[in-house]
Amino acid sequence: MSRIRTEYADKILLECTENNQTLEAEILDYRPAHMITCSVNRQVKVYLRYNSADKNYAGSVGSLEFKSTGPETTEIKQGR
Repeated sequence: MSRIRTEYADKILLECTENNQTLEAEILDYRPAHMITCSVNRQVKVYLRYNSADKNYAGSVGSLEFKSTGPETTEIKQGR
């Protein structure tokens, strides 16, 4: 019997909607289709919530708003 295991990348790309810049952030906590907590340059913590209508994650820090599609997924088939 084979099982499929899903692994997620450690980093995501954040797109700032205010100035159209793209930043790379490290994932601190991730729950698929619920939320992402990530760190930008190990200085700023960004909390993103899942938006089921757009199928992406959105959040804000200060006056900047960020969006992300989430981390890259890798499916690994386990078994013989």
